[in-house]
Amino acid sequence: MAFKIGRKLKKAVKKIKKTSKNPFRLLLFILLVLILCWSIYPLKYHLEQKKKNSALEREIIKLKKENKVFKEELIRLKSPEYVESIAREELGLIKPGEETYLVITAKEESQEETGQVGKEEKALENDYSFLQKIVSYFRELFK
Repeated sequence: MAFKIGRKLKKAVKKIKKTSKNPFRLLLFILLVLILCWSIYPLKYHLEQKKKNSALEREIIKLKKENKVFKEELIRLKSPEYVESIAREELGLIKPGEETYLVITAKEESQEETGQVGKEEKALENDYSFLQKIVSYFRELFK
């Protein structure tokens, strides 16, 4: 029996020795986990900033291209020939002594004959009639 008690005592001593090592291992493990968690946040923040930085760099490239287009347009606008072409094409301006002619295609001519009006012309008529109603209302209001 004394032999069995001795074995049990040796096992108990070994367990005590193992548990005395385990707290240090446990503390070391907890410390490593804390360090890992502490380092994950800055890493995540760094990756987010890197992503934002690349998006901003793409936007800078896009804006530089637009800026280049605007500079080219500015150079063209400094030439009187270009300004004249814009005035003639977009604004319908003419030089003194010139005459303008309106060319009507066959499709437009057939629409005029049948009395059909394009959607844009209808919208303009509706806007104009709406504005007329507003103006007439205010005229009557202030009489």
